[in-house]
Amino acid sequence: MGIEGELATIDTIAVHPDHRRQGLGRQLLERAREWARAAGACTLDAWTRDDEDTLAWYRASGFVESDHYLHVYAFHSTDPAEPRRAIGKARPGLRPILVFAHAPLADERRLRSEFARVHVDRRFSMPV
Repeated sequence: MGIEGELATIDTIAVHPDHRRQGLGRQLLERAREWARAAGACTLDAWTRDDEDTLAWYRASGFVESDHYLHVYAFHSTDPAEPRRAIGKARPGLRPILVFAHAPLADERRLRSEFARVHVDRRFSMPV
């Protein structure tokens, strides 16, 4: 967990599949909230992708979705033309192998038709 000013950010909360549905995630979240309060944070946030179980857990835990954008991964190994499509203008001597890009959600349909890996990244936040 990182704290910057009045904002604390959860990098990862994970529970091994063999131990899920036992309240461990809630306990980890409560501990994170305690640490954030003690450090002077007012808001706790977390970014996650479009995994339905994870999204449901954040919502059920009291987080509210407050922002979102697209992550676009253009890999040469997936399709040799993908990285070139992701770059507006080729530069002499550079051959892109991997492009990691952000895009607005409004471009989702078009980008999903052009690239194999497009994810919606979502910010969830809650008061501590």
